[in-house]
Amino acid sequence: RVLKAFQKEWEKYGGKIGASIGYDASSISSLKKALKQQLQPQTADMVFMVASPDGARQIRPYLVEAVNDRFPVYSTSHLYSGTPDPQTDKALNGVMFIDMPWVLMPDRMALPLQNELQQSQSGEAIKQFKRLYAFGVDAYNLLSRLQQANKQSQFPWQGQTGRLFLNNRGEIHRDQLQWARFVDGVPQV
Repeated sequence: RVLKAFQKEWEKYGGKIGASIGYDASSISSLKKALKQQLQPQTADMVFMVASPDGARQIRPYLVEAVNDRFPVYSTSHLYSGTPDPQTDKALNGVMFIDMPWVLMPDRMALPLQNELQQSQSGEAIKQFKRLYAFGVDAYNLLSRLQQANKQSQFPWQGQTGRLFLNNRGEIHRDQLQWARFVDGVPQV
């Protein structure tokens, strides 16, 4: 599903998919040969990796070995758990990805809310649903803004999930997620 969505957008802007390499989480080691065969400098400018944190940590070393780190590697927020783990995430060094402000750079409104959540919820629930909490915070804060939506000064608005705006049909959209790159196992905006 992610591949199809990425391919559609990439091609819309004139890009071409040079190769698509699927993997099974139980046999990631078989990727090395496929990567060496399909990722050649004349056929690729970058790598778009879609993987969970555990999968990405396993795939990244194969990418480095297969192509000598010749290509920038981009990903979605799926590869980051949202909880800093420098020792484990060092395997992701150099990978660039996007994520919401709540995860990468909590603002002065987010920090007290996150502390309150940590005191009231189990650690696993917070890790598992971290991004969903951000959507909940934005939904709650949008209520008052929508009541005053005829005043354009209410939008665009920097929410916990990104920059939010209201289009002409009254639909709320989000854009301008933040870019980060893993440096020494820590996402740096």
